[in-house]
Amino acid sequence: MNKKWVISIVVVAAVVVGIALVGTMQGSAVTGQNQPPAIKFTDKEMGSLVEISPVPAQRDGVGRLIESLGVWDLGRLGYSDLSVPCQDRYGALYVEYVLPEDAAQGTERWYVLDLDLQIEFGQDSGEGECEIKVYANNAICTKFNFYSRIEDGTLRLYHGDSVMSSLRADVTHSDYMPGHHLIVNGVQPGNNFLTVLVVKYGSIQVDSLRVLRRSSIECVDTPRPGFAAEVALWNYLPKLAADEETRARDIALNDDMVRELVAGREYSIDLVCEWDSPEVPGREGRVDICLDRVYQIEYDWPWPPLPIREDTHHDTLWVREMTVVVSLEEGKVLGIMPERHPVFLDPADLPEEMRPPDYAPEPQVEIPTLTAEEEAMAREMALNDSRVQEMLAGKGFEVAPEGRIGVWHTSDGLKKIGAVLEIRFDKACWFSCDRLREIELDEENVDYSSFLDSICSNGGLWIEGVQVLVSFEKGRVVRIVPLWQYGGEQ
Repeated sequence: MNKKWVISIVVVAAVVVGIALVGTMQGSAVTGQNQPPAIKFTDKEMGSLVEISPVPAQRDGVGRLIESLGVWDLGRLGYSDLSVPCQDRYGALYVEYVLPEDAAQGTERWYVLDLDLQIEFGQDSGEGECEIKVYANNAICTKFNFYSRIEDGTLRLYHGDSVMSSLRADVTHSDYMPGHHLIVNGVQPGNNFLTVLVVKYGSIQVDSLRVLRRSSIECVDTPRPGFAAEVALWNYLPKLAADEETRARDIALNDDMVRELVAGREYSIDLVCEWDSPEVPGREGRVDICLDRVYQIEYDWPWPPLPIREDTHHDTLWVREMTVVVSLEEGKVLGIMPERHPVFLDPADLPEEMRPPDYAPEPQVEIPTLTAEEEAMAREMALNDSRVQEMLAGKGFEVAPEGRIGVWHTSDGLKKIGAVLEIRFDKACWFSCDRLREIELDEENVDYSSFLDSICSNGGLWIEGVQVLVSFEKGRVVRIVPLWQYGGEQ
């Protein structure tokens, strides 16, 4: 089996196996928020979720509209140098600006954040850590870490792994701002908020944190590096016959759900090809629809496609691209994903000049399978794990419903590692983020708290079950993946 390439166009979220994303549509283009969102983050010392409200930076006049290409520094947005409050353990400051009604990250306009920060530490600092995070509408832009250490009786300050030569550090950063990703959107129409958060641990002292006036948001019309090449790769996807492509388009555009989602909006169909999924048998097509802008849409999202999906899930999500899966045999839509599904390409299917420089065909290796004894052992190890037992306590559940148990193997060489099996609750259950942290669901993921922060928008998750990974070599469960609903309520 050859390695696959994942081609992501503009913004693509990772697809988690078993997640059912969330049909009557009430969405529209939004005009932004009037107040900045509260900032939620994990206090690493306390191991709990913290929520604080940032304070506004002083501005000259009303919020400025970034209405044209060019560099919009803080001065042009009505601000001077900014001082982030850092007397307490946490401090946060925000600036406000306005983006046009059609604002989105790509494909015709791109927004770049250029930061210029100065931080100064107290000479009486003890050992500790300072973390600076920058958010756009609660979507993380970047973060910086500083550490103070007492070595041979002398205070040493580190910026990442580098030793600082003085108590002050000048930090610059430039990168594309985060675009829409289902539940967050760093570039949205109307009011937008850029927030700088400082968090201190231990005995480190921060005398000042300044965001300099020359920090800016730059609006450009040049696509990110590699974007044109990614689009070109679409030409090498498995094609449908001409009559099948026409049929796939007709099935999608005549579907009631699709018609509701595009009603009153300009859109284009920019990709029609085969849909390759072993879990969806039959002859299927994929139709990708791109809306003219990003919309916040409330809908009962029919994803994953039939027959995998058991029900739709109601949610309000930021959407610009949608992947529609159609059955060419049955003439119906099987599912609608509220983002563009990743596209997988085998380098062997590409011209030689477009293959990775180190590409070499891999020898054909037979995909391993589980024996009946290994399946039984995996079930036993999963149900005997104390963390799994804690999540199942007091709930009705089914182990490996519809045969959802399979082999876990390496991507290179297809060496068998263990088994992966699904356990489904009889109904969705609420788990707080604090409880999920205490359960320690993943012994190999050192940044699990940050992962939880990114999905726990309301302090917890509605979970429909768990996916359990069992290592035969270690003889135990090594990972538990919650199967959650995006903001679902029961």
